Amino acid sequence: MEDQIKPVVQEIEITCRQTNPQIAFRSIATAEDAVAFLREIWTKDINIRIRFYAIYLNHAGAIIGYAEICAGGITDCPADLRMAYCLALKILAPRIIVAHNRPTGNITITQADRDIGDRMLEIGKFHNIKFLDHIIFSEQRFHSMAENSDISFK
Repeated sequence: MEDQIKPVVQEIEITCRQTNPQIAFRSIATAEDAVAFLREIWTKDINIRIRFYAIYLNHAGAIIGYAEICAGGITDCPADLRMAYCLALKILAPRIIVAHNRPTGNITITQADRDIGDRMLEIGKFHNIKFLDHIIFSEQRFHSMAENSDISFK
């Protein structure tokens, strides 16, 4: 009877590959550090389409991983925050930063940005993963929701 039981639950597999040795355990202390890192790993379409990334950090603030959570179009990128936290849980990351670009260059935060930040904070508290920041950036500028007190990180 046991050989007839087939697993029906899917598992997310994570592949770890070191693409750049300078990234491994690089420290992120400020939003500016995070944006500098994101600009290094970003694909060539920063001014064409929106992408939503997560950076995973250890307790000391060093990068232990990053992932593109979703890629959208010119004006929209429906980020599934469960995926951001799923990966954080899988790699045992105690801290997380999320960011997305704005091809238009307009880094003014929207209600949707605030909602994402609030939801990330709520999910992080539940899983005991510290949500550090939600950053919106363009090729030239950035806006840190943490540094500008757009989210209550209490």
